[in-house]
Amino acid sequence: MSPSTLILCNLVKDAVSDARQDYLTSSVISASMIDYNTFNEQMNASLSQFKSTLPNQFLNNFQLIRDMVQANGLVSLYSSNWYPLLHDWNYYQTAYMEPQYYGSCSCFTSSSCTQPSVPNMKGYLVGCTPIEALLRSSIACLYEQDCINTFTVYLNLPLPAPPPLNIIDSSGIQSTYSSALTIYSQVYSRPDSLLTTLCYFQDIQMEVTTTGTYTILSNSSMDAYGYIYNNSFNISNPAQNLLTSDNDAGGNGQFMLKIVLQAGVKYILTMTTFWSNTLGVYSIIGSGPDLINFSTVNSSKIQSNYSSALTIYSPMYFRDRNSSSTSLFYYEAIQISVSMTGIYTIVSNSNMDSKGYIYRNNFNASFPDENLLFVDDNMAGHEQFMLTIILDAMINYILVVTTYSENVMGTFSITGLGSDLIYFSAINTSPIQSNYISTWSFRNQLYVRAQTPWPTASYLYYYQSIQVNVATTGIYTIFSNGTIDTCGYLYNDTLNPLFPDQNLLLWDDGVTKNVQFMLSIYLQAMTQYILVVTPYWPSRTGAFSINALGPGSMNLSTNISSTIKSQYSSALSAYSPVFIRPRTWGFDYPSYFFYQSIRINVTTTGAYTIFSDSPMDTYGFLYSNTFDPSFPDQNLMLYNDNAAAPNNQFVLIATLQAMKQYTLVVTTYWPSNTGAFSIIEVGPASVGFSIATTGLYTIVSNSTMDTYGYLYNDTLNPSFPDQNLMLSDNDAGSNSQFMLIITLQAMKQYTLVVTTYWAITTGTFSIIALGPASMNFSTHNSSTIKSQYSSALSIYSSVFNRSQSPWPSSYFYYASIQINVATTGVYTIFSNSTMDTYGYLYNDTLNPSFPDQNLMLSDNDAAPNSQFMLIITLQAMKQYTLVVTTYWAITTGTFSIIALGPALMNFSTIDSSMIQSNYLSALTTYSPTFVPPSRSSRTSFYYQAIEISVSISGFYTISSDSTIDTYGYLYNNSFNSSVPSRNLLSSDDDSGGNSQFMFIIYLQAMAKDVLVATTFTAQIKGIFSIIGLGPSLISYTRLNTSTNSSKIDSFYSSNLTTTSPLFCYKSTCPKSTYFYQSIQLNVSTTGSYTILSSSSINTYGYIYNSTFNSSSPTFNKIASDDDSGGSSQFMFNVTLQVMWKYILVVTTFSINVTGSFSLVTSGPGPVSYIIQ
Repeated sequence: MSPSTLILCNLVKDAVSDARQDYLTSSVISASMIDYNTFNEQMNASLSQFKSTLPNQFLNNFQLIRDMVQANGLVSLYSSNWYPLLHDWNYYQTAYMEPQYYGSCSCFTSSSCTQPSVPNMKGYLVGCTPIEALLRSSIACLYEQDCINTFTVYLNLPLPAPPPLNIIDSSGIQSTYSSALTIYSQVYSRPDSLLTTLCYFQDIQMEVTTTGTYTILSNSSMDAYGYIYNNSFNISNPAQNLLTSDNDAGGNGQFMLKIVLQAGVKYILTMTTFWSNTLGVYSIIGSGPDLINFSTVNSSKIQSNYSSALTIYSPMYFRDRNSSSTSLFYYEAIQISVSMTGIYTIVSNSNMDSKGYIYRNNFNASFPDENLLFVDDNMAGHEQFMLTIILDAMINYILVVTTYSENVMGTFSITGLGSDLIYFSAINTSPIQSNYISTWSFRNQLYVRAQTPWPTASYLYYYQSIQVNVATTGIYTIFSNGTIDTCGYLYNDTLNPLFPDQNLLLWDDGVTKNVQFMLSIYLQAMTQYILVVTPYWPSRTGAFSINALGPGSMNLSTNISSTIKSQYSSALSAYSPVFIRPRTWGFDYPSYFFYQSIRINVTTTGAYTIFSDSPMDTYGFLYSNTFDPSFPDQNLMLYNDNAAAPNNQFVLIATLQAMKQYTLVVTTYWPSNTGAFSIIEVGPASVGFSIATTGLYTIVSNSTMDTYGYLYNDTLNPSFPDQNLMLSDNDAGSNSQFMLIITLQAMKQYTLVVTTYWAITTGTFSIIALGPASMNFSTHNSSTIKSQYSSALSIYSSVFNRSQSPWPSSYFYYASIQINVATTGVYTIFSNSTMDTYGYLYNDTLNPSFPDQNLMLSDNDAAPNSQFMLIITLQAMKQYTLVVTTYWAITTGTFSIIALGPALMNFSTIDSSMIQSNYLSALTTYSPTFVPPSRSSRTSFYYQAIEISVSISGFYTISSDSTIDTYGYLYNNSFNSSVPSRNLLSSDDDSGGNSQFMFIIYLQAMAKDVLVATTFTAQIKGIFSIIGLGPSLISYTRLNTSTNSSKIDSFYSSNLTTTSPLFCYKSTCPKSTYFYQSIQLNVSTTGSYTILSSSSINTYGYIYNSTFNSSSPTFNKIASDDDSGGSSQFMFNVTLQVMWKYILVVTTFSINVTGSFSLVTSGPGPVSYIIQ
C-alpha cells in the first residue's frame, strides 16, 4: 500500500512540477502598454485559473489512463485482473485470458472490483489493479496498533540483494535435493505477493555440520522463489523467522540464496513459485564448505474423494446467464464443508472437459452468478478444473460441477486436498421422470414435417401430437427411445400441420444422438405446449416412447384430434362414369378415366388427411361444394398422385370447414383402369360418407370369434344399449356369425356394433355387406383413450393383510393410487409386471386395517401372465382408490398400470411412504446370554433386548443389518430370559436376506413390545443395526439386562480404501502391502474396555501406547489380535487410562484388502475416536 501511495504522490508531484514549469515559461504579449494595476489583476486571474484547473486536468488525464487500461484489457503484473488459461493446448496451442472475480464482481466488466485483504487489515482492499484497490482503500489501519504491526511485517520483508559475480565456489562441496510441486503440495499466500494469490510450496529442512557461507540455487522450468527461515516456518505468519529470500538472482527465473549457516542449527528452506497455481519438478543445489543435509518436512495434505456422473437424469441450467447464450449444461451441485479453516485445493478428473464453480452458502440455478466465489476451467490441465480457496470451518459451500461444452454427459471424480478432510454431500436435485408410450400407424395423420430434407408433398410423415403441461416452471429434457429414427418438435400452444414452422420453439432430428431426438428447454407452468413426434424417414410406422425429466412431473396426453379415423370402400368398374381428368400430361388427347365422386362433410373444422389404398395407381381430386366432370378444373381445391410414396397412392392434406360440403373424386393415373379401392381419412373428427341408394341390404360377420351384431338408428349410447336398437343377431350366419337383413335408407346414418357372445373375448373380424349399392363403413369415434402409470413395490412400501388372502397371517406390500375420470363410462384397468399382481378397486378410500371396506372389485389373473384386469363403470368427478399388490406375500418389483376408456384416467399416488427409524448397537462379551426358544442345545447366545413403541397403530417392518448372522424374537409387553417362550409373538432368521431377520407386524399405538436381537450361532459377537419402517417413528429403548449394566457402548465406522496408507506388520513383507487406519482413543473414565471390530473383511488390530510409527510397527505396541472376536474379527480386553493417549491401528489379515469396518468399544465410560 505504502509503495503504491508513494508512487501516486510522486506522480502528482511531477505533474504539478511540470505544469508549474510550463506556466512559468509562458509569456504575456500585449499591443499596448498595460498599467501596473491592470497587469497585476490579469496575472492574479491567470494564476487563480491555473490553480483551479490543475487538479481537474490531472484527474481527467489520470482517469483517461485508467479507462484505457480497463478498455484495452491490459494485464496486471500480479495477474490480479486477468490470468492466463491454456484451453486444449495440445490441439490449439492458444492461451486465453480469464477475468478475476472479487466476490461476484468481474474485472472483465469493471476495474472497481475489490474485497478485503487476507489477512484482514482494516481499510485495506485488494482488487483488479493495485492503483484501483488503493484508491478505494482507507488509512484506518494507521490508527490501530495491531493493524500497524501486521502491516509492518509485510512492509519490512527483506528485498533480495543483487548477486555477486561467481558466487558459487567451484571448490565447494555440492549437495542436491530433488522433488516436485503437485496438487498434493500445500498452498499459501507468499509474503511478498498479493494476498489473494495462492502458491504451492514445499518445506525442506537443512542442517550442516560445518559453519560457513553456503550458496543455495534452484533449477526448474518453473519461475522459482526461495525463502530461508530460522528453525521453523509458520504458514499463518510467513514473515516470522525469515532470514532471506530471492526470486531471480540465479537467472532464468531461479532463486539463488547466499547465507551463513551455523552448525547444529535447523533451517527451513521454503521452495515456492513466483506465479500462482504453478506445478512442476525442481531440484535444489547447495554449495559450501561441507555437505548440506536436506530432508522433506512432512506436510502432506489430507485427501478427500467424491465420484459421480452427469447423466441425462442430471439437472440442467443456463450456465452463462448474463450472456445471450441459450445453451444448456448438465450439472451436479455438491455441498462441501470442512472442520478446520484453511487453504484447500479441489481438482476434477474426467474424460469430459469439466468446469467448476464454488458458491458461498447456497447455489441458485436460476441466478448462477449469485454467491459465486471462484470459477475455473482448465487450471489442472487435461481440460480439468482446479480451485484453490480458503474454506471457513463455519461456512457451507456449494461446488457445482458442469462442463465446458453444452449437453455433455459422463463420469467424474473430485479430489479435495487440504489440512483436513473435505466433506462432500450431493445435493438432491434428481429430476422427476415422466413417460409416454405410443405408436405411429395408419390411424395417424400425415404431413410435410418442418425442417425436412425433402420439403415437398411427395414425402409425407406420420406424426402424433402430444399435449404437454408442467406444474413447475423450469428446465426440462424430453427425449425419445425406440428402434425407429425419430424427430421431435415442440410448439407453443398449438400445431397447424399445414404450417409446421408456425409456433415452433425447438426441434431435433436425432441425427447426432443415436437416431433419437432430445429437446432441452425452459418450460413455464400453466402454459400449454404441443410435442410432435414423427419418424425421420417418410411413411414409417412403429412404436416409440417418450421420457421427460425436470423439476416437476410432466403431463403428456395424446392430442385426441390425431386419433380419429374414417374409412370408405368401393370400386371403379366398366359401369363407372368417365371424364377427361385434369393434369393428363404425356397422354394422348383425349384420354378417358373412370372415376367415382364421393360427397364428404365434417362436423369439426380442422386439418384432415385423406389417402387411398388400392392395387391401382390412384389419383385424387378434392373440390369445394360440387364437381362438374365437363369442367374438371372448376371448384378444384387440391389434387395429388403419389404423395403417399408406397404403392402409387394419393394423399390429400386440407383444412375442411364444418357444415360445408366437399366432393372427393377418385380416379386413376392410367386411362381405363378399374379395380377396388379404399379411402382412409384421419383428422380431428370423423368424415361423413353417404349411401347413395335405398334398398335391402345383408350384413354378415366373418371371424374365429363367436360374434354378435347390433344395428342402431343413428347412434349408440353404451350406457343405454337398447336405445335406438333396430335389429340384433347372434348365430343367423354360419360358424357362430351374425347376419342382419334390413332395408336401409339413402342419406341416413346407422351404427353397426360388433361384439362377441362370450365376455372378454378379443380377435379379428371382417364385415361383408351385400345390396344394391356399395356400403360406406366409417369407424365410429369410440376408440379408447390410453392412460398409463408406473411405480414399484419395495421394502419401503406400505404393508397390509390383503383381502381374500389364502394366508391370513401373511403380509403384502402395496401401493394405493387415487384415480378419477372426466367422462362417465366403462374403463378397463390392467397391470403389467414380472410379479404376479393382484388389484383392488375401492370406492373413495382404502382403510388397510379393514381391506374389505369400500371394496368394489378385485382380480388376480384375468389378464395374461398372472396380471389383474378390472372392467368397471366409473363416474365422472368421483374419487376411487386402486390398490396394487401381489398374489404372493412379501414380493417386490416394478409394475405399470394401463387404463383404457372414453377419457383419460388421472393417476395420483397416495402418499403412504414409510417413516424410517434406526437403532445401532452391538453384541459384546458384556452382553447378557440366554438359551433361545426351540433350541435343543443348552449353549448360551449373546442377546440384546430392546423395548419398542409407536405413536400410530399400523403395519411396521423391522429388520436387521449386520455382518453377523442375526436372529430376532418379538415379545408382547415384556421379555424374561429365563422363560424365553413366554409372551413370544414371532421369531425370524433370514426373511430379510443376507442372513438377517425381518418382521412385518401390526403394532398398536401406546403398547409396548420387546425385540430381542441375537445370533443364529452361539457365542457370536458383532455390531448390528435395526431398521424400522412404518406410518410413524419407532421408539427404541435398550432394556437394562446386561451382566454389567454400567458399561457404555461407543461406535465408530470407516473404510479402508486404495488411498489409505500402507505398512508392513510382518517381517516377511518385501514392501508395505497392508492398508491401515490409525485411530486415537481417548477415555474420560479409567477402567477395563472391550474393543470389537465388525466387518465383511478379515480384520487385524493393534493397540499402541502414545504414538504409532508405520516404519517401526513394533515400537510402543501394547497388544495385537486377529480373530478373538469371532467371524475373523479382532477383539481386545484392555485397561485404558484417563489422560493417556492410545492408538488403535485397524488393518487386514491379507494384503491389499479394502472394505468398510465398524468398531464398538464397551466400558465404564464413552470413548472418543480421532483419525490420525
